[in-house]
Amino acid sequence: HANASHVMLGNYEGKPPHITTPAEAFQRYAKSVSVEYGCGNGVACNTTEGYSAALKAASKADIVVMLMGIDQSIEAEGLDRVNI
Repeated sequence: HANASHVMLGNYEGKPPHITTPAEAFQRYAKSVSVEYGCGNGVACNTTEGYSAALKAASKADIVVMLMGIDQSIEAEGLDRVNI
């Protein structure tokens, strides 16, 4: 979720004047930022389609930051899970 903006707010949201995504923040302060989505099809991540590109980029990087999380499609009132 490097470019997740609305998802970062979850269900406890007001109307912020500006949302800075993690990718935007890194790009402001780093000389070179590469974003690869190992799970590009959303939170459910039911494919490994992006894994090889993400692993390739990570193998060439000096620093790797992994951003992972869930959204309201799998976590909200009435959708709580016993196992992940």
